[in-house]
Amino acid sequence: MHGYAPWTVLLRAEHRIVGWGGLNVDPNAPGWGTEVSYFIHPAYAGKGLATELVQASCAYGFVDLELPLIGAFASPANVASMRVLEKCGFRLIGHETTLARNHFELRRRDWIDAAR
Repeated sequence: MHGYAPWTVLLRAEHRIVGWGGLNVDPNAPGWGTEVSYFIHPAYAGKGLATELVQASCAYGFVDLELPLIGAFASPANVASMRVLEKCGFRLIGHETTLARNHFELRRRDWIDAAR
């Protein structure tokens, strides 16, 4: 329907699935549009896997699907997740009280400009 589904994160060296994520539209809140989500097992956190997943998701969304915008949400307490989003070019839009999450966005034109 949208051209994407969650991906698994495979740690090749261990032949182990350690997380999942990618582009999605929340079926309970489709008005938010396309979002990037990621979940990495805590034992594998801090190894750059979430960053790699978000970067690949953005490349797919902006290059292959030509999406104009990708959103993301992160708990204010999850500093590492917010750092991943900022490292990948996402900008904080504000705090979404109804979700108790910070709302981030990355526009295609900003992603393209950063890649130059």
